Amino acid sequence: ALEGIVARNAHLNRPSAFEDEVFFTTSSVKEIDISEKIDKAPNDKESLIVWLQKSEATDTQTRFYRSNWPDLCSNPEHFKSCADALLELSSKHHAHPLNRWREMLSAWGRSKICSETWNLYGDSTLNTLPNNILQHLNNLLADWIKKSAQSQGDIDTIVAACQKLFLLTTINPPPTDNTETPPDADTTLINTIANLTDAMIAAWFRTSPKENSFIEENFRKFLENIVDSNDSLYDAAKIITTLNASGYYAVDKAWTTKYIIPLFDWEKNKRNAILAFRGLIWSSNVDVSLLNAIKPDFLACAKH
Repeated sequence: ALEGIVARNAHLNRPSAFEDEVFFTTSSVKEIDISEKIDKAPNDKESLIVWLQKSEATDTQTRFYRSNWPDLCSNPEHFKSCADALLELSSKHHAHPLNRWREMLSAWGRSKICSETWNLYGDSTLNTLPNNILQHLNNLLADWIKKSAQSQGDIDTIVAACQKLFLLTTINPPPTDNTETPPDADTTLINTIANLTDAMIAAWFRTSPKENSFIEENFRKFLENIVDSNDSLYDAAKIITTLNASGYYAVDKAWTTKYIIPLFDWEKNKRNAILAFRGLIWSSNVDVSLLNAIKPDFLACAKH
């Protein structure tokens, strides 16, 4: 049977005349050594300042431009020179090469030195770059903050950064270079708000909250902004918020009863209930006392 199928479809395996021509053409082209085209950045700060100003112009003008800048930024021996050079460009020369900032933040977010980079440069980055530049970098900054919060990043600077970036993202949406809004603009905002929410919750858990006490005001106010919004841009953040509902309930029942439990009410807001139960289902540990508190809404899931 298998031989018959192969025989009936043998024509699909034959190269067409066009494929023959393509093969002939591409195989005749001289192989290009891409490694020779990589722009190698220097290691020291002063040389990097000069290189950064030149490379940014080259990057935007050349389609196939490549450099070792991302690797340099994630190198434990050289990332400080990279950050110092960009920060000096911003503070003294009022130059903010966006592509280089994007590559550095992306490299830091993926590297093992993420929390180290945050502890050394988180505060200075958020306070040196102008607000309009921070808005352009909001998604990468939020990802860097989230991953630092989940490891050993300084909690106080993480909380301050989340508050500042949240305001810049939600009150004054990031500017665009085009007159039309990019198709992925909403996705970027959704991811940014979700990552900042994740970072705040991770930072809160790292403070080792005590049962039957209270949630500190800076964390409460942030989460209240999330749950009080009816904007769909906050949907992912609401799921992340309710995913940790058992933790809030164990620490601060009064606040959780007022702000979190109403999200599960199908009669009040069906969309919020869907998001809330989605978060609850994803939770690895749901407290029985929380389930008792939302029992009518939990049973009502069967109707929805």
